Amino acid sequence: MKFQVQKLPILFLLLCYWSLAPTVSGFTPDQLNRITDYVRTSYNIEGQHAYVIKFTDAECTNMNNENIRRALENDKVADVSSKLSDNSDIFQGDRMVAAKLLQKKVKKKLIRVHAESRLLSGPVENLLNKAPPAGCAIFFTHNSPCHEHCTKPNGPYNIVDRLGQFNSINNRAFVYRQVYDEKQIENCCPKERLKSIDDKMPLYRCTNNCIACFTAAGFNNDCLQ
Repeated sequence: MKFQVQKLPILFLLLCYWSLAPTVSGFTPDQLNRITDYVRTSYNIEGQHAYVIKFTDAECTNMNNENIRRALENDKVADVSSKLSDNSDIFQGDRMVAAKLLQKKVKKKLIRVHAESRLLSGPVENLLNKAPPAGCAIFFTHNSPCHEHCTKPNGPYNIVDRLGQFNSINNRAFVYRQVYDEKQIENCCPKERLKSIDDKMPLYRCTNNCIACFTAAGFNNDCLQ
């Protein structure tokens, strides 16, 4: 009995530690708006595209335009434009990786590999594994993840499970700008499929401002309007 009593304080301390385990904190909507606006106006990438940017801990705590510019100063606009002008290329820089939709013929069949899937097939892992360590990271795609490829369970281009590459980064977000197919919203972007993304990385839509798609109150319908 004496042995059990002595162990109780240790168990109590362990329970306290586990209760304080790190959770996904996420960006603020203002930070996400600042980052996506900076990239949109500075890089002027046209059409469907996706990019991932990582920032250091210090940059994450003060996400102003100057720090964003400094973080991306080695990822030159001309280099990104040059790579993405040929849709088969992927830009892989110091802090950013970016890609567009790839269309290729395999045995006379047209294959479409979406930009999100292309980035998660090596470039994102390479970016996150090299210095400096990522304090926070944003995954942006111009169009919302579609159900036919990006969020299709067990599909060859499914990105949901591969978002686990970001698990070591507590401050992370998945952002899109426009709905993939506004004429068929319920078919192109079922809410439960979008929730599978949010379960991996907090999901936001950024147009003129940024909004969280899932909160304690449920799904934010503005993410599909």
